Amino acid sequence: LLLQPGLIRHLLLRRRPYPVPSPVQAAYAWSMDSPSRPPAPARSAPAIQRVLRHIDANLNQALALSELAALTGLSIWRFATVFREQVGVSPHRYICRLRLERAQALIRQGVPVASAASEAGFYDQSHLSRHFKNVFGITPGQYSITATAAPSRRQRSA
Repeated sequence: LLLQPGLIRHLLLRRRPYPVPSPVQAAYAWSMDSPSRPPAPARSAPAIQRVLRHIDANLNQALALSELAALTGLSIWRFATVFREQVGVSPHRYICRLRLERAQALIRQGVPVASAASEAGFYDQSHLSRHFKNVFGITPGQYSITATAAPSRRQRSA
C-alpha cells in the first residue's frame, strides 16, 4: 500500500467527517514538513531548536506562547511566524500532536486513558479524546482496545 502524503495531509487538515487514515498513516502525514513554505532564516534555527527541546522536556506542563517566544528573544507574533516557517505547523498544533503521540504510546503500554491524558499534558480525558478523535478518527478508548488486541493476534499467528 503506497501512502499518498498530500492526500493524507488534506484529509487530516479538514474538519469534516471524512474517512480518516489509520493512526500510523495519520502520524506519518502530520510529521512531514509542508513543502509549500519557504525556509526561515538560518539565524533563528538554533533558537527554534532550543524551543523544540524545551517543549519536549516540558510537554506534560502548560506551555504558554509567551514563554516559548521569550526563549527565542522574538515577539510572540514573530516567534509564531518563524516557528511555522521552520517546523511546518503552528506551535499549538506541534505541541498538541506531540502530546497525542505521547498519549498514544502510553495507551499502547496499557496505561489507562485518563492517566495517559494527564501524563501527556492534556487538561483532562475529554481534552485528549477531542483531539485524538479529530486527528486519528477514533477515540482513545477504541484505540486502546485495538492496540492491546494487536499484540495478542501477533502471538497467536506466531
